[in-house]
Amino acid sequence: MKRRIKGDVASVTIPANLRPTESNDMNVEKSSTVLAMIVLLAISSIYSSVVQAEQGCPDGFVPNAVPTGIPGQNQCIPGPPQGDGSGSGYSSMASHHDGHGAFAFDSAAMAVGASDIKTAFARSWQAKWSALRSCKKNGGSDCKIIATFENECAAAVLGAADSSNAKATVYVGKGPSIDAAQYDAEQRCKATGSPVCKVAYSDCAMPWQD
Repeated sequence: MKRRIKGDVASVTIPANLRPTESNDMNVEKSSTVLAMIVLLAISSIYSSVVQAEQGCPDGFVPNAVPTGIPGQNQCIPGPPQGDGSGSGYSSMASHHDGHGAFAFDSAAMAVGASDIKTAFARSWQAKWSALRSCKKNGGSDCKIIATFENECAAAVLGAADSSNAKATVYVGKGPSIDAAQYDAEQRCKATGSPVCKVAYSDCAMPWQD
């Protein structure tokens, strides 16, 4: 007579050559051990497949357990967004930008230019380009960048190279505020003995976030 082990998820038939016989106790013991291993492997394999089919969810989804007492299987619902936990799915960390500014000067034409004070420049070359454009707009034809500044304030003071007042030049001062930058530039100008020290431009290029 064939013996079967039945369950909800597996049914295993005992092979004829593994049935215990009265003539060989050792064979009976070995057959019982092998039989038990076969049954356990079969049940474990089928149960694992069932669990994976019922609880496995695609990427980005998580199982949503059915409340106790209500028939039905678990459902896969969208998982929490990957990010900072704010619920948006995107990081709330703001981008940091360094502020840049520049001054340009054409000594022959006595033209001074500065980067646009109404524009925040995140790159030094942008500020330089704006300063050169400003200098040419003010009548310069051979404008040169004479100073750049980053995350601070700066001032350009027009004066003489020395006390003889024979050659004009620009003195640049820097500081945490416009007043501090202007004071620094004026002190540099006066230190040379220049009879004239006039503020031409002043601006602050401070860092910002967006």
